[in-house]
Amino acid sequence: MGEVMTVAITTNRIGVAGKRASLPSPIRWTVSLCVAVLLAGLGTQAGLAQQSNPPAAVIPFGPNMTDAGQIVLGAGDLIDVTVFSTPELTGRLRIDQAGKIELPVGGHVEVGGLTPKQAAAAIEKQLRDQQIMLEPLVSVLIAQYATQGLTLLGEVKAPGNYPIFGPHTLYDVMAMAGGPTQLEGSTITITHHNDPAHPVVVQVSTPNYSEIQRTTPVYPGDTVVVSQSDVIYVVGDVTVPGALPMPNGRNLTLLNVLALVRGMTPTAAVSKAVIIRQTTAGVQTIPIDIKGAMKNTAPNPILLASDVLVIPDSGFKKFLQFALPSLTNAAVNAAVISGTR
Repeated sequence: MGEVMTVAITTNRIGVAGKRASLPSPIRWTVSLCVAVLLAGLGTQAGLAQQSNPPAAVIPFGPNMTDAGQIVLGAGDLIDVTVFSTPELTGRLRIDQAGKIELPVGGHVEVGGLTPKQAAAAIEKQLRDQQIMLEPLVSVLIAQYATQGLTLLGEVKAPGNYPIFGPHTLYDVMAMAGGPTQLEGSTITITHHNDPAHPVVVQVSTPNYSEIQRTTPVYPGDTVVVSQSDVIYVVGDVTVPGALPMPNGRNLTLLNVLALVRGMTPTAAVSKAVIIRQTTAGVQTIPIDIKGAMKNTAPNPILLASDVLVIPDSGFKKFLQFALPSLTNAAVNAAVISGTR
């Protein structure tokens, strides 16, 4: 015991070690014993303090979060353990499935569910309890999370898996993917890896969406899905028929839709326009008054997702536009020919 404590004192540069040769053996024994008793008391207090803050439950693979938003160590994480002025005990260690690491000297230490600072304190206690060092100074840094990748899916310009270290904001991760596409829907769903049963849904159409983006945290291992916008279908006599996305889930009125399709053609049967809507009770055909909506004398209805706006053509207008000019030209030509005879 006396020899072990003498080596420990020398390693930590305790003042009495420098005068070891000039002190008799009984005195050296007495000094070593006093130091050991003092350190044992400090180690006991540190152990009690550590027990007063029990670690959170370890969730495998990836950074865990406490209720206060602190990242704690989890199984599979890679950490850098640095012991001041002792390179023999310094190294990069992987946390096993039980939430423990194995020190080069000193055995196993449970660090799962602890913050890096708490893990450093646990390692210091282990080194003292094993009588390896008297006053170790340890620091712990997270070198690699078990699940570093952030998965970005849906309506972003560059979907995929992005490596991130530590927490980021929704604004940051959206920028990584080049931002949303023009087909971005009304919601962004964030599924945290350590709480998949309670996803966070961000409403894109909220007035303070920019502030929400900057304050919503995203962590390594999370999945972010940007929803696709709903569409409205326009068919018939319009300039550009097709499917119209509802940007950010915002509602579109009848006049909004007509503006987006660049209006109606001259042969459109405006009075026969209808909205076809699928409901729980079946398919509804809703007549609309386009001329009245344009003159602000009739309602400007809101079209819902998956509605179909049908503006049929008018046979009479087509006759007036195409057949009548042809007949007129033919009659004029016939009159000219008969006049020349």
